[in-house]
Formats: sequence, C-alpha cells, structure tokens
Amino acid sequence: MRAISIWLLAGLCAGCGAAEETAVLRLAQKAAGVSAGEDVRLDEVAELDGDAELLARLRGLSVGRAPAPGQKRTFDRNDLYAALNGAGLARDAVTLSGEERTAVLARTQIIPGSELAAAAVEALQAYFAERPDLQAEIEVTTKPGDVVVRPGAVDLQAELPGGSFPHGRKIVRVRVLREGLPVEDATVGLRVRVFQRMALAARAIPDGALVTAADLVYEMRELIRNAPSAVLEKEHYVGKQAQFALAAGRVLEPRFFASPAVIRRGDRVIVLVERGSMTIKASAEARSDAALGETVRLRLQDSMTEILARTTGPGQASL
Repeated sequence: MRAISIWLLAGLCAGCGAAEETAVLRLAQKAAGVSAGEDVRLDEVAELDGDAELLARLRGLSVGRAPAPGQKRTFDRNDLYAALNGAGLARDAVTLSGEERTAVLARTQIIPGSELAAAAVEALQAYFAERPDLQAEIEVTTKPGDVVVRPGAVDLQAELPGGSFPHGRKIVRVRVLREGLPVEDATVGLRVRVFQRMALAARAIPDGALVTAADLVYEMRELIRNAPSAVLEKEHYVGKQAQFALAAGRVLEPRFFASPAVIRRGDRVIVLVERGSMTIKASAEARSDAALGETVRLRLQDSMTEILARTTGPGQASL
C-alpha cells in the first residue's frame, strides 16, 4: 500500500513538472492593486514573468472595468484566466500563484470647486469682452464642491444659460471633459451686475426744446432691465424735440424725443409731382403737422382735394 502511494505521488509531481515546463507565462497575483484608467490592467493585479515579447503584449491587458474613482473592486483568479483566454492564451500555458483575490482601488484626481467656479467666471468674462459697450461685475454666490475623476488631462467647459442675457442671478453648468467627452459636471451660482454706456441729460431740458450736443453726456450706468439697449450716439438725439421736460442726470431713451415738425397745420406747402421727366408744382395747405420724411395730409388749393405726401423740407412735400 505504501509503495502504491509513493507511485501516485511521484506521478502527480511529474505532472506538476510538465505543467511548469509548458507554461509560457507566470503570474503572482497581488493582494491589492491601484488602477489609474477606465480598465484594470493585468500588471496592476499581478506580477508577470515570462517571454519579454509576450509580457509587452499582456501587461496592458484588461481584466475588467475599473471601479468608480475612490472605490474598490475585487478580482479573483477566474477573472485573470478569462482575460488571458480572451487574449488567446490557454489555461495550461499559465502558472498562477500568489493571492486568491486582488482588491483594486481606483486612483483619483480632484478638481477643486474653486477651479470650476473660475471656469464659469472666465466664460462670462469672455462673453462681455465681445461687448465693449458693457462692463460686468461677477460674483460667485454658490461655489460647487470638489469633483473626483480618474487621473488624466481634462478640460473645463462652462455652458452659459441660453435664451437670456446674463444679468442678475444665474446658474452656470461647468462640464468636465476628457478627450471631448463629459465625465462629470457641476453648477456654479453667480450674481452678475451689468453696466452700460448710456446717454444722460447733461442739464435740464425743457418740454419741447430741441436737443443740442451740450445737452448730452455719456456715463456707465447699471442696467435695470434684463437686456441692454442699443447704444445711441449724440447724433441720434441732437436736433430732436423733447416730448416733456427732462431733469439733469435723467437717463435718456429714444421715446422721450420726436423729430421736430417742419410743416405745421395751416402752412402753405409746395407739392412737387414728378411725371417721367416732367416736374409739376402745386400749391396746397397743410392739414396736419409733419417732421422731415413723415407723411403729411394736404389740401390742394386749385381743386380742394385732400392728398397724402412725403415731407421733404420746410414748406415742401413730394408725391
């Protein structure tokens, strides 16, 4: 009986030697590993030994998806065998020793909330840089928490709120991108005060007065609306007539003024009527007031017919 046992043991040992001789890859599985990528690599869970060319090919072999940043995932020997089999390596070509399982921790990269907030502010500053008539004061009211991602180069992209002018309290989303793809995002609360170059009354302007260049001054004033108005230069106001009295320092708007009438009701008006190469003059009486370029109602003196004509100057109109 003792002789048979020795014979069996010798046979098993011979088999072990044969397996060791046919193995082309030797792995010593680790108790713990650290992953830096999206997948856990073979060399992150085991020490590799064998043919140099084979090792170069298998070191980066994926044995499974990496855990979320800061989390752990356990890989056992079956996971390693499955990965190697997928790479075309038979089980009897591998000698696997060491631990039964490997706990893999995902390496992390922390993006501070201050950097995310700065990206939102920079995006708004770039927006206002294209509007020289505007100035903005931007205050961070809600700073996001730190974002944890996998290690590697990332880009921060702020998305300004669409469909509205960035004035008042705003929420800006900041996306963390890797190779153009979003991996995380955060929101930043901002308060935006916008100042615009505006026309003001340099002095009191009486009701009905014609505006001169000396009546106007330009200053930066904070917007009270949700969108800026068009910047109107002095030429837009000069020569216009105030619709009502305006106090000094009053912010001016186009609706406060009207073009002065060059024809008044009851004025005698010369009407020019062009017919091909001929120009006919007719005398008429104004039946309404009209500014330059406006339509005026006239009554022809020879026929007492009322017509509409375009005002071309003081006491002049054309058809």
